[in-house]
Amino acid sequence: MNIKELEDELNKMNEKGLEGFVEKVGGRYKIEAKFLGGLRVPDVVRYFIEHPEVEKLWCQVLGLPTEEEKRTQAAIDSAKGAIDSAKWATVSAKWAKFAVIAASISVLLSFFTFLITFLKK
Repeated sequence: MNIKELEDELNKMNEKGLEGFVEKVGGRYKIEAKFLGGLRVPDVVRYFIEHPEVEKLWCQVLGLPTEEEKRTQAAIDSAKGAIDSAKWATVSAKWAKFAVIAASISVLLSFFTFLITFLKK
């Protein structure tokens, strides 16, 4: 989850929702928030930036993928694309082989047609 995604999710919440989120992620942050004079989205985001180790837990609570999960998914998608590309390359090679055989037959038929025409004269 990046900062923008976190801000978007937190801004969707009302005050009770934000309090509930903080409770779900352990409430550790709540003490600091009271010291700052209340729980505000920018304070929660700052805490997230200063404590990157909370990303996995916060993502689980918010139902968002972590940055590591996004990179892993991108690598999986890339590998699937490579597999699909290889499959289509195989199909293309088979059709190319068929085209070579068809062209060879065409050349042979042309040669025999020429030969028959030539021998008739």
